[in-house]
Amino acid sequence: MKLHSVYLFFFCTVFSLFSLSKQTNVKARIKSNSVLPSLNRLAVDTRVQLRSRDRTYLAPIQSNGIFEFVNVSDGTYALDVLSIEYEFAHFRVDVNGSMVTPYYLTKGHSWTQTSKNLSYPFSVRALSQHTYLFQPRRFSLFRLLKSPMMLFSLAAVGMLLILPHMKVDPALLEQAQQEMQKKRQ
Repeated sequence: MKLHSVYLFFFCTVFSLFSLSKQTNVKARIKSNSVLPSLNRLAVDTRVQLRSRDRTYLAPIQSNGIFEFVNVSDGTYALDVLSIEYEFAHFRVDVNGSMVTPYYLTKGHSWTQTSKNLSYPFSVRALSQHTYLFQPRRFSLFRLLKSPMMLFSLAAVGMLLILPHMKVDPALLEQAQQEMQKKRQ
């Protein structure tokens, strides 16, 4: 029984060393540009995510913009910067042994259609700043009057003012009263 436990311990140790040798670190940097002039403008909760179908890695961003994923398994990953204020470029990262190959992804294209591979370690830049609040439009009487609700209201008021002053043909009025009396009977 002790011999089995020694073999099991030896097998687990060798297997864990083998699996650790297949993992590598992925490192990159966020650089400032005209959209993000200073890295100090990034929110504190901004993170970088490296994800595949079965694994997800998260890394914090250091004050100098460098982030690193430790012990990443072999595979193909999507790298996204999770920021509430800025939209960043998207990347595909292939990890094969100790070799890391990043590709720039373009929106609207498939996962396999990538640009040329980038040099490693690569740089990530902000593409745009999110706009959540918009200035309300100024008040305009013309815009108010041309709205459908206001047009219907004005038409109803106009009918109330015009109809009582219209002259009705007496013969037509008498015929309408007779028809109403017939319906009541």
